[in-house]
Amino acid sequence: MADVDDAEEVEDEQQDHDDEENDNDNDDDDDDDQENENDEEDENNTQQSSAPKLTRTSATPAPIFDGSKWQLKVRPEVLTATSYDIVPTMAAPMATSVNAMSITPDLRYWMTGGSDGYIRKYDGPGTINGKTPLTVAQRHPFVESVTKAGILMSYWENAEPQPASTRAEDIVLSPVYSLAVNSSALWLLSGLESGGINIQSVRHDEGKRITCLQKHTNAVSVLTLSADEKSVLSGSWDKNIFDWDLNVGQVKRTFDGSGGQISALETRPMGGVLVPPEASVEELPSDTFFGNNGAPINGDFDFSLKSEANIGGNGGGNGADGAINGVLGHDDNGLADAQGSPAHDSLFGGSPAGSDLFGDNFGGEDDNEFSRAMMQDANAQEAQEAQEAQQAQQAQQTQVAPGENTMSDFDMTVSAGLDDLSRSMNSGIDNVPLDGTTDTQMTDFSQTMTTQPETTQPEVQTPSAFLHPESPSAAFVEAPTTHYDTTQTSNSTFLSASIDGPLRIWDRRAPNPIARIGNRHNVPPWCMGACWSHDGNWIYVGRRNGTIEEFSVAKARGGRGGWQPERTFKFPNGSGPVSCVRPMVNGRHLVCASHDILRLYDLRSDEKGTKHAPPPFLIVPGPPRAGVISSLYIDASSRFMLSAAGTRGWEGTSTEVLIGYEIGVPTNR
Repeated sequence: MADVDDAEEVEDEQQDHDDEENDNDNDDDDDDDQENENDEEDENNTQQSSAPKLTRTSATPAPIFDGSKWQLKVRPEVLTATSYDIVPTMAAPMATSVNAMSITPDLRYWMTGGSDGYIRKYDGPGTINGKTPLTVAQRHPFVESVTKAGILMSYWENAEPQPASTRAEDIVLSPVYSLAVNSSALWLLSGLESGGINIQSVRHDEGKRITCLQKHTNAVSVLTLSADEKSVLSGSWDKNIFDWDLNVGQVKRTFDGSGGQISALETRPMGGVLVPPEASVEELPSDTFFGNNGAPINGDFDFSLKSEANIGGNGGGNGADGAINGVLGHDDNGLADAQGSPAHDSLFGGSPAGSDLFGDNFGGEDDNEFSRAMMQDANAQEAQEAQEAQQAQQAQQTQVAPGENTMSDFDMTVSAGLDDLSRSMNSGIDNVPLDGTTDTQMTDFSQTMTTQPETTQPEVQTPSAFLHPESPSAAFVEAPTTHYDTTQTSNSTFLSASIDGPLRIWDRRAPNPIARIGNRHNVPPWCMGACWSHDGNWIYVGRRNGTIEEFSVAKARGGRGGWQPERTFKFPNGSGPVSCVRPMVNGRHLVCASHDILRLYDLRSDEKGTKHAPPPFLIVPGPPRAGVISSLYIDASSRFMLSAAGTRGWEGTSTEVLIGYEIGVPTNR
């Protein structure tokens, strides 16, 4: 029985083996059939697709990651914060002036450029997490909270274009005055001292020059990428602004007429109000010599910008107004100072003039007796001419027979128009003749018209000089919105600042500026940094005399009167020039940099209204005051801030360090 059972088991195993072989054969047959079908389909596809396939290429590759994954969100408490705690925690000391800084939106890479001709790449997350601490010697110049060291990943040269056969030791390095990095850190732009713009790879073949854009004739001081990163705005020391198309490497627009070395290019945030049409009216110089160098600060004459339009009208007699302005704490233009910033007293005591070369008395020359004598003689001569003209007109009226009409309807119309013009000029309105005629010349013209015989009455037309041209921005600016996204910027409107003081607002589709901010009396002609507010409705300008001017876009004006600031924020004497300003996301605070001291200024401090109110700003701790801040960066989530110390090629000293700050919201407020 055992043998029978063993035989049956062997037969069963043999049967199972045969079944498996049959299944494998069937599978092989199926595979052969499938391969034959695939071959037939490939032949059919090859026959059907006889035309070659087109592949679209672009100079700007697609991002290698989903942008929404790295989108930073703003904390709700930051939007409504009444104050901030900005504490320095990171530092990257360098042995060179840090002239430029560019950060990726996700804070992964920090790019810096220095005067030594090298571009450095830092690890942002590693620095924030404190993977490498500062040494004891490195921590000495900073406050106790600075303990984390910047992690340097790599560095490379910012070299001038050279032939391919140039030896490595013959390469000429250029100081880095401007930087702009791609959001994915695939490539970056760096400005050269010769006027070129290098395009270099960052994450692959670091430092390899892809091409060099050459159009400027002097150092490129500012680079601003567009939102789509397909174009870039470049400003240079040659006083030109170019709009580059990065897909072809050519200039597609040129913005001329800046008048000075470009120091800032800032794209306007989305949702701003329309720029008024009268802001595009350009100020034309007068053909009559007029100077105000001898005007005293609080003397008998007022030769401010508002009274320049009234030449020979009300040139004097403003001593009482000057005294009132001095008591109430107003500046020369009648604008109220911010709380804690009196006109004649320092915030912490002391004389406001001090030994500063560009103090509050800039432009005033009390000892210039010759200039004051010339002004008095000019006013006396104008008064005598006006009196003689009045006497001649009265003598002419006495010779006319009673009941006879001395002026025709046309003459009366012209005379009434001239009277309206005179009143407009006295009230400070910008409707002044473009040919530079004065009130005395208008009076002579009126007398000539009254002595002419009556003729036909032509239709009186309003001169084109009295009409405000329409602003080109009225058709370009988008409608204002109620919510402002800090990451969204306008693709057409931007402002430019030059180191000699003036600012201009441009539209990419208009050849000329749509608004201008010129230099004012008693304000030094200097501007190194300016910025927009987060809603795009205000402009803040840092000046050399330790002040910040606030301009309202809705109240922009052109012509001779010019665009006047709404407020002027003054810092204590000795603060130094304000080289950089940046707004906080709550729309209430400004971060102001001057001589390596950062101040958090409260724009609503004037609402307190008390004489003994605390200072309107808080000091942000950091290194000792020894240099100029070249740039400030605040990330979109308002969690971190970076400051770079450098002169940007202009005069001054710097601490040669990159500092990182952590931004918090106090819980007890």
